[in-house]
Amino acid sequence: TRARERRETRRGADARAMTSLDGGAIKLRELNGVKVYEVSAARAAPEWAKLEKSTRKLRKNVEYQRRIELVQDLNFPASSGRCKVTADGRYAIVSGLHPPQVKCY
Repeated sequence: TRARERRETRRGADARAMTSLDGGAIKLRELNGVKVYEVSAARAAPEWAKLEKSTRKLRKNVEYQRRIELVQDLNFPASSGRCKVTADGRYAIVSGLHPPQVKCY
């Protein structure tokens, strides 16, 4: 219990007095003198995990596979000579003439 007392004194009286709506204590973390109170009980999923899950579902969607995406700012002063798409289909690399340019979209 001594360890608990030390934690309580580190947190301060305000942290001991705070409770959540369900009666449990609100979690407190302190780093470099900055106190962070954890208010929500649910764990937040990282943004990349949500995106990965939704894109996996779209792989088999025929309508999604046939859609056309427009690339903005795909222009060259004179002309473009070559366009290559990467194997994963995420990037397009285009080379232009006069003045020589290479752009990645």
